[in-house]
Amino acid sequence: MSRIMTRALALAASTAALAMTMSACSLLSFGPRTSAFNVKIGQCVQLPTDESVTDLETTDCSALHDAEIFYLSQVTEDERPSDSELEDIGGDACLAAFEGYVGIPYEESELDYTMLYPSPGSWEQGDREIICFIISGEGTDVQLSGSMKGSNK
Repeated sequence: MSRIMTRALALAASTAALAMTMSACSLLSFGPRTSAFNVKIGQCVQLPTDESVTDLETTDCSALHDAEIFYLSQVTEDERPSDSELEDIGGDACLAAFEGYVGIPYEESELDYTMLYPSPGSWEQGDREIICFIISGEGTDVQLSGSMKGSNK
């Protein structure tokens, strides 16, 4: 089963989401990989180019990387919320956790975030986790260097 990748853009007090187009079969692996169901806060990764995600390329945070995992949130609903509801739930959770990880409020940061949330298939398998990633505020084409934890960026 896979998860769904979405890009969240938080604007002041509101959060909007825009889906990224991606395909797990077309991913080229250039480094170690980890299951999208077995990630840890603080891991640095290269973002997939597919909407359907089963694993992520991991890298040392000292190397250039696309994103850093900064929060893991559990969805508590019994039935799977719609994609837009999951984007809202995830956006709220990621936004609330952002300052605690980076060190400054989102609105003052040069960074942004995106998330992965359970697909219908992974939900059926018991997946309830939303993964929050810090990315460059200049977009996914600009990579990060070093950990963003406590960076005050």
